[in-house]
Amino acid sequence: MTATITAPDIRQQLEGARREATKLRTELDRVEGELAQAAEAHDYGRAGGLQERADGLRPGVLYAEAQVRALQDAVQGLRDHEAERQAAAVAKELQERCDAIVSQSLAEEKAVVAQVRRLVADAQESLRMAASKLREALAVETRVGELRQVVARAEIEAGRREPSLYGPVGSNWVESAIADSAAFREILRTLP
Repeated sequence: MTATITAPDIRQQLEGARREATKLRTELDRVEGELAQAAEAHDYGRAGGLQERADGLRPGVLYAEAQVRALQDAVQGLRDHEAERQAAAVAKELQERCDAIVSQSLAEEKAVVAQVRRLVADAQESLRMAASKLREALAVETRVGELRQVVARAEIEAGRREPSLYGPVGSNWVESAIADSAAFREILRTLP
């Protein structure tokens, strides 16, 4: 059965590998330094022994340093993987939040558009009603003139008034209001 290796296990192995590689590199550097001194001193017997010692240490040093690099790559790979995982989680959260905002906004927009349409329809109906009321007021206002003529005839017949070439003047209050109001004129001009 294979044991699960965790990020802390790898980091711990990396620290151990670094210590081992440093120890071996220090030993190899020391031996190579002594080898250089022996060669400079022309002590070839000693230099030969040191060369064998250096050649014996070198594979271990290279292996230990390669192990450090491999463990560093593993640690970096784990960091990269964790960063990608977190970035994916953040991106997913952002997308979900965006979807919720879009959904809510579209639903609200639909309701607001419906309300706007109702309000515009109500305004149009109010304008049609205003046009109808203005026309009705014009029609009713003619009755004022008719009633004034009835009064004038009755007064003439009763002798209270002299007959005149000019009959009683009708009311023009509605016409004056329409003449004074651009809105009234436009409503009557454009609406049935």
